[in-house]
Amino acid sequence: MVTKIVSVKPDDLLRNAVDVLLANGFNGLPVLDEDGVLIGILTEFDVIVAGTSIHSPALKRINENPDFYKNKNLMKDDVSRILGMKVKEVMNTEPFVVKEDASVEEIMKNFSDHHRINPIPVIDENRHVLGIVSRYDVIKFTKKTISELADKIK
Repeated sequence: MVTKIVSVKPDDLLRNAVDVLLANGFNGLPVLDEDGVLIGILTEFDVIVAGTSIHSPALKRINENPDFYKNKNLMKDDVSRILGMKVKEVMNTEPFVVKEDASVEEIMKNFSDHHRINPIPVIDENRHVLGIVSRYDVIKFTKKTISELADKIK
């Protein structure tokens, strides 16, 4: 679990949030309100879905009318829309979470039962994020546990 929380706000520009995801190699970012309360999560999946909804209509316009983007005003409208998108337009407002006392087994089961979920915020009773657990964390934990067991039986 990562306890150094990097988060975004709902009114942050999506392009800036994507930069944070990419620069840090994160799968998702918690979205916090002004009081630091978890109100959503922005994941790679959310960004892909948003990208599909933006790019598919644009590609359709180009395929139907290759001269579409010769009209700079139309192109400017599409680019402005993309650049102006905010996190709140894309984020998942009902993020899957676990409480701070969740067991490793519970977390592993959640990942295996819910394939699109990654990462999972770990919250307290007031929905403040205490940490973020990802599939990568579970794999690291599993490898460490197996290595320790192997050392004990040598």
